[in-house]
Amino acid sequence: MRYYIKQKVFSLKAKFDVTDEHENVQYRVEGQMFSLKNRLTLQTIEEQTLFYAEKKIFTFLPEYFIYNSEGIQVARVKRRFTFFKVQFYVFEGNNEIAVDGDFTGHNFSIMKNGSMAASILKKWFTFGDSYEIDVMDDQFTTLYLFLVIIVDQVAEAARRNANSN
Repeated sequence: MRYYIKQKVFSLKAKFDVTDEHENVQYRVEGQMFSLKNRLTLQTIEEQTLFYAEKKIFTFLPEYFIYNSEGIQVARVKRRFTFFKVQFYVFEGNNEIAVDGDFTGHNFSIMKNGSMAASILKKWFTFGDSYEIDVMDDQFTTLYLFLVIIVDQVAEAARRNANSN
């Protein structure tokens, strides 16, 4: 199934709409303003929380913990140390999921057990970040969609840090 994620630009906090291929909003992601932990929440359009993520503070490389609506940790996302590509380890239960980006940081793949679970394409020349996601493994669709937002937040923080130096 194909999904699209579009950042709402005129907002003081991170806000994203997740739509299906027919442009129907399926989920929303919101970040908290002025939060050290960079808390993000994935909700249904009825505002039911599915997942929330918090950034671990004081780490060399970005690391997020993903929790379900009951507050139980379901995954850990950690950026890998690489020079030319954006890569993440995702530990979901006993599964290790790899998120690998290309040199430009616009194309990503989510690999689970050696198979492509989802592909992510960041659109060029858009007002606000915009992604197209093809999900092949429907069992973890919401987790994969949420991973796109987390990767976007880490990449955006890296761009801000590079521009401030």
